[in-house]
Amino acid sequence: MFDKSAVFKIKSDFSVDADGDVLIKYRTIRKSFFDRIMTPPERKIQLDEIGSATWKLIQEGKNWDEISRELISEFPKEQNMINRTRLFLEKLCSMGILVISKS
Repeated sequence: MFDKSAVFKIKSDFSVDADGDVLIKYRTIRKSFFDRIMTPPERKIQLDEIGSATWKLIQEGKNWDEISRELISEFPKEQNMINRTRLFLEKLCSMGILVISKS
């Protein structure tokens, strides 16, 4: 679990379409020779409504506590919002798309 004061910093390029959906562009890690010839140097991830809302809160500089509270408020019918968001952010951090800092 993240510390309440954890703030996430964006380390990848992204774009936002007219509907507010986020498209993340990130560089892949290609260590082996096989990876360098078979893996594209850049990949893209299209975020859903909840992922895009989370991304917007990160852009606003919200900490983990604020992000979780705002998402629960915005998506009251969504089951397991805290766990879902935590897993999402952990995955983006492990991919180097986000980094965690204390505010």
